[in-house]
Amino acid sequence: MIQSLVENLPMTVEKLEELKSATVEDEVLQQLIQFIKDGWPSSRKLVIPEKLRPDIVRRIHESHLGMEKCKSRARAVVYWPGMSADIERLVAKCSTCLKHQRSNQKEPLKPHTVPARAWQKLGTDIFEYKSKSYLVIVDYYSKFPEISLLKDKSSQAVITSMKSVFARHGIPDEVVADNMPFSSKECLQFAQEWGFKISTSSPHYPQSNGMSERTIQTIKNLLRKADDEGNDPYIALLENARIASSVINESHAKVEVAYDYGPLQPKVQENVREKLEQRAEKQKEYFDRNAKPLRPVKMYQSARIRRGKVWEPAVITGTHKAPRSFIVTTPQGGVYRRNRRHLLPTSEPPPNNLGPDYDEEIVMPEPRPNNVVDPQPVRRTSNRAVRLPERLRNDYVME
Repeated sequence: MIQSLVENLPMTVEKLEELKSATVEDEVLQQLIQFIKDGWPSSRKLVIPEKLRPDIVRRIHESHLGMEKCKSRARAVVYWPGMSADIERLVAKCSTCLKHQRSNQKEPLKPHTVPARAWQKLGTDIFEYKSKSYLVIVDYYSKFPEISLLKDKSSQAVITSMKSVFARHGIPDEVVADNMPFSSKECLQFAQEWGFKISTSSPHYPQSNGMSERTIQTIKNLLRKADDEGNDPYIALLENARIASSVINESHAKVEVAYDYGPLQPKVQENVREKLEQRAEKQKEYFDRNAKPLRPVKMYQSARIRRGKVWEPAVITGTHKAPRSFIVTTPQGGVYRRNRRHLLPTSEPPPNNLGPDYDEEIVMPEPRPNNVVDPQPVRRTSNRAVRLPERLRNDYVME
């Protein structure tokens, strides 16, 4: 029969020889020929009927092993069509595994733009040393720091210290800070009256205010070393100010300035900004070697937010004007702002108690070019009344 089939094929002798030659060189077909001659290899795998598959998948994941280990374990003893996909779906929705998922990897660095002049953009933060609170203000251009002792961490104490610094060096265009107390009602009103903008960083994400954080580390180290040797800490701070920037050869204290009752106007080398940009690009190059972007998220997508060492359930309900910053709502009604690195998108069904404003049909637009300006998102909040303690009602703004 086979001989008859070959003889009656609509194929020339030359083409048939070419087919035979290609079959000899094909590893898969050679393996198939061997199976036909010797018989199919014996297998001890159990073929699971459809009715029992959900229970088998749950048993495979009973110890909450990772996705690849679960699939490897299953492939050793059972089989059914689509088994790997079924295991992946179960593991992706396992609440226990999601709660104890490892932290997100770091994303490529988004450096702040280099200012055009000194004292145009500042970073500020509060730190404690020996039970005392200090306000640090650092210039993004020259890295020149200012430190002020605070009587307390209230908005009024911070504003008074900032006014003292601005009276000496001029009013900046922008101040990058943490949320509290810099997003309080008094601080926002102060910024409006003095004509500068306050840009706040995402909570629990100090990297977005890295200039201030790094300056605080340097200052604390200088103060500790001065205390250990019994030296004057002011000398250490003075020396740090003199060499605050390794790019600008002249320190901030030596740069010629023209106050003229206006903002600080330093006269520096013409290529300073170019050198600062080159250094920022170099830092980004090194940082991005072990970083890659996280996958995009959608509006009203189920997610988990990082709280301590675990991931808690939430839903993404808005976007913030800051890069990679989102608004999330928890099943308990809490509304939080979080960086993308602190969000874990999941395949879980969304909670049922997000309030009447929840709409799962609304989806975030796809990423667009940088020159396209996105409209301000519509804030959706629950109807639950939020009351602040009496001592905070005049100090903070609840958005």
